[in-house]
Amino acid sequence: MIGIKIQAPVWLGETPDAWLKAQIKKNSTWDIAVSAGMMFRLEQEPPAEEIKTVIEDLLAGKPSNSWAQVVVWAWGLKEVQHRALEALAIAEEELIFDLLQDIKRNYDPECPGWQSDVLSLFHRRDDLACILVILRESRNKGQYLIAALRSLDEDCKAFVAALPQGLTWKDERLSRIRKRCRNSWWAFRSAA
Repeated sequence: MIGIKIQAPVWLGETPDAWLKAQIKKNSTWDIAVSAGMMFRLEQEPPAEEIKTVIEDLLAGKPSNSWAQVVVWAWGLKEVQHRALEALAIAEEELIFDLLQDIKRNYDPECPGWQSDVLSLFHRRDDLACILVILRESRNKGQYLIAALRSLDEDCKAFVAALPQGLTWKDERLSRIRKRCRNSWWAFRSAA
């Protein structure tokens, strides 16, 4: 099941946003799904006055912007592809949990090396949020991944809350997530 391939849609990475375009990867099924989810989450939403038209086009199967293209593309994936993505995401969640345990074990506020590990944890957790964008369009709506993330998110939030006050990460991805996805705990420490 994990060997299931997903083809990159032709529109993937077509954005006037140079930073976002540079983040798009098409090397593997995982990269493609994360990149599509990232475009949905971080691409500029259509203006409020255009939402009705975008939704009408979306329901007609003619997406008029990249935000809608992601949804139509996710709808077109086979159920076996959705299941494979969810299995990969759950395996990644377990690896992130292991990374968190390593960070906690080796945490030394005097040694700055741990900060890059925490940033990696933040990015990898955001990758899972991007995958959830795709899985929400599947039959089970990503419920297995959502359940797996509950414990990880609780542990990570507690760890981040215990970090020194005022500690932030200057990172473009986190900054964008913080502005666009307000419930993403992994972006709370971004230097806006």
